[in-house]
Amino acid sequence: PGDFRTVGEWLAKAEYLLYFDEIPTSLDERTAAIISEKLEEHTSFFSNLPEVIDRFEAALRSPDAAKIPSGRLQDMKERLETVSRRAPQRKARLKYLEHKCCIVAFTELTKAKLAAWTGKYGRIDHVRALLDDYDNFVTKNKIFQEFDRAYVDIKQVAEEYKRVCEVDKSEAREIDIFLKDVSDMWRRVASDVR
Repeated sequence: PGDFRTVGEWLAKAEYLLYFDEIPTSLDERTAAIISEKLEEHTSFFSNLPEVIDRFEAALRSPDAAKIPSGRLQDMKERLETVSRRAPQRKARLKYLEHKCCIVAFTELTKAKLAAWTGKYGRIDHVRALLDDYDNFVTKNKIFQEFDRAYVDIKQVAEEYKRVCEVDKSEAREIDIFLKDVSDMWRRVASDVR
């Protein structure tokens, strides 16, 4: 009855978001867009978590509380506590995955562009167009500075993810290996671009 119904409905939606997360496994721009959308949805939905907790606490003091078995009230309280703990973890995980997809997509795009620029011969106008494309992509987009910024961002997000989610040593090692692999791959690509 009353606010318990509202809190229960919100809680069911929150648990669905937290426990039934379907994210594609490919690390590309499409996946990054999906994760970005999920992150916005998450932030919007969980922004009223403090209000829901306050509403639940107030409902516990209302006459409606007497109509509900104490075991069910305790269960709702525990579920709210779990959601309060898991919501920041999911947000940190989504941010990490989004940054991971973006940095991989950025590196792959640069590799693809590099392949298009190298080993091309032909008419002067065609070669000039390739040079213009190179100049636009590298100089105007400031790809070296952009990668450096993105790499600093993903390192910060990865550290936040490890801290907030209290990841085990195995997952922390995987994250560190991924960061090292991306850095090494970028170093090779950047050298070729230069």
